[in-house]
Amino acid sequence: MITLRRVTDPVAVRCPYCAAPILTFGEHEGQLAGNGDWLDGGDSIPRFRESLTPAQRAPNGFHAILEVGHAACCTRDYFVAEAIMVNRDLDPNADTDFVGAYFFFNGDRGRPTNFLASRGKREWIMQRFDSPLGPVLHHYFGPFQMLDEPPLSPDGMVSTDHGRRNWDYARGILLALWDDLQALCASTA
Repeated sequence: MITLRRVTDPVAVRCPYCAAPILTFGEHEGQLAGNGDWLDGGDSIPRFRESLTPAQRAPNGFHAILEVGHAACCTRDYFVAEAIMVNRDLDPNADTDFVGAYFFFNGDRGRPTNFLASRGKREWIMQRFDSPLGPVLHHYFGPFQMLDEPPLSPDGMVSTDHGRRNWDYARGILLALWDDLQALCASTA
């Protein structure tokens, strides 16, 4: 079972290498410790949907992502596993604006409310957005040290052809928590 605690006092997200703060989340915002963005780019986690049972794929309003960031504190790359969920089935032909804004960050998602989520000893940041289709929950797991080469192509784009152990680790985290993530999403609708 996942428990949520609304962020009222700042919560630091720390570098997985040197433990320096990378980002601090407040109740509605995040403040970067250095310059730039905390996440530089990402892609859908390969074979994630296929790894779920048919029951776990319903409703289909979710997206599983791996994103890469660069720690200014120690100049090393890290990765974050993410799950973005809304408790409803989405029509890929009719819900394109919603999917673009909430799953691919191409549009205004509005102001989030930030939570510290936990299950057992694992803690992560969760953002809740109010959307026209219901609450959207965006879970951030990590950041984690790179397990092998960064998942970047030669032109610097995130690529599923590189850093396979990173992708497998991200998929494993989400699969291990998936039933509880879905139950939490359903309870917020």
